[in-house]
Amino acid sequence: MLYSAIREEEEDFDSRAAQHYGELLARQPIGPVRDEAYRGALRLAIKDFNSGLIDRAADRLGQLESIDPTCIKANYALQLA
Repeated sequence: MLYSAIREEEEDFDSRAAQHYGELLARQPIGPVRDEAYRGALRLAIKDFNSGLIDRAADRLGQLESIDPTCIKANYALQLA
């Protein structure tokens, strides 16, 4: 599923990639797969922010912050949003 999410992100199917990343974050225990899914979801949230989709970016960043409140990049981007 992680491979599919990364491929979809590379091919600009961001909504499908975000869905896969979200499913991985919900199911996977702590580990490298979950870490990569978190980074992918964060990339998509920052891409939304840079594209001017501030509300959607703030929602995604808020979800990511609840998953890992120690992520400085997510906290900073959420403050900007």
